[in-house]
Amino acid sequence: MHRSVALLLATLWCCVACEKFSLPKDEYTYFEVVATPEERGWYPEETLSFTFSAALDAGSLADAVTIAYEGDPVHATAVTADGDKLLVSGLLADATLTLTIESALKSADHQPLVAKNDEGYGSEPQVFLFTIGPAFPAVAQVLPGDTLRSENIALKFTGPVDSAKMTVTPKPVETVAQDDGLLLSFSSAPAKLTIAGLASPLRPGTVPDITLSFNNTAPASAEPTVTETILDSAVSFTIEGDGLVAAALDDALAVCDGDCTLTRDGLDAGADYSFDLVLYRTDGITTVTRNVSTLPPAPHIMISEVMHTPAGEPEKNWEFVELYNFGTLDFDLTTCTLDDRADGAGEDPLVPLVEGDVILKPGEYAIILGSESTLHLTIDTDPHVYFVDDTTLADGGLTSTESVQINCIVNEAISREAYYDGLFKGADRGQSVVIDTQGRVCASAEQGGTPGAAETCPE
Repeated sequence: MHRSVALLLATLWCCVACEKFSLPKDEYTYFEVVATPEERGWYPEETLSFTFSAALDAGSLADAVTIAYEGDPVHATAVTADGDKLLVSGLLADATLTLTIESALKSADHQPLVAKNDEGYGSEPQVFLFTIGPAFPAVAQVLPGDTLRSENIALKFTGPVDSAKMTVTPKPVETVAQDDGLLLSFSSAPAKLTIAGLASPLRPGTVPDITLSFNNTAPASAEPTVTETILDSAVSFTIEGDGLVAAALDDALAVCDGDCTLTRDGLDAGADYSFDLVLYRTDGITTVTRNVSTLPPAPHIMISEVMHTPAGEPEKNWEFVELYNFGTLDFDLTTCTLDDRADGAGEDPLVPLVEGDVILKPGEYAIILGSESTLHLTIDTDPHVYFVDDTTLADGGLTSTESVQINCIVNEAISREAYYDGLFKGADRGQSVVIDTQGRVCASAEQGGTPGAAETCPE
């Protein structure tokens, strides 16, 4: 007995002396997500990357990974596998992305995906939300054409541009940037130009360099014609002519594709004015002076608030458009309609909550709601209330990029009486877009907005 014990001890000592003894180090490794994209705003050109504990089986992606966008089911977002990474690219601009990963996702060695929970691990779906910001503005149009020679070249973009740090080669003698338009004026027509450092006021970063080449063919040119449309507090100038590239009135710029319109509002009724229009043509620059007299006072309304992404559910029952009579005369809404994209594809008449309530007096507010909304029951400012039948305001969500306008029949013709362009992107979910009487645009200070009440944007 003692001899057997001694022999065993000797054997163990020999093993320890000859080779270090240890327990097996490998324990079962779960197939799981080990790193996710950081929590921040993302942009369409970026790629979301998820890292897993093992290489992915690319064949399991289609059944296990779902992409959805709030209010916009059509998209070109791609989901691919690269080793142990799941990559999501082609993000939809100005949207909220929901990515769902099911346990049907497999590793290359066929392990099912698991997720950590309070009890350890489980097979429940993993859901991730990301806010996608605006895309870089892209060139939508070049005037007078992207190959034709011209002393003045105008570019129209898919969004607003910021030229503060832009460089252009060759250097133009004049540069004007406004909203989604950019005008470059040269002393002689360039054969080629490069634009670098152009930015967007809506996001960080700069637009990829733009290079344009032009041949030696000059486009047709003719003396432009100018016609006026005169109202009581505004005048619009429509300019037409071959070879017309752009036009400017004070600090307002219009890119012209055969014709364009410039408007000056905020004028006094029944007053005389003189305006200088600067016309940028393929063969030079001319200035045209127009003397006009405004009409007597007329009634006026404006869109003063838009709630496009409310916090309440369903969203369409909490959306609203607010109108304000900022004029000095009563405004009759009898013939007015709401158009949510300014395309005429869907216009809804305004149906008053109280039959016959169609007059908006100076200083009064009105709110426009979807047909199923009860929002007006929570408002104590007693605004006028109108409903639409859900082909515009509440048709599936008034998106943050849609324009909104009020059209009315005036003197037997359709007239756009109020307009919001949909460009403001600073309102988070639950905040409305406020447009004050000074023309400033901001997010509402309060969640839910201030329907039926005045709100002023900071200067």
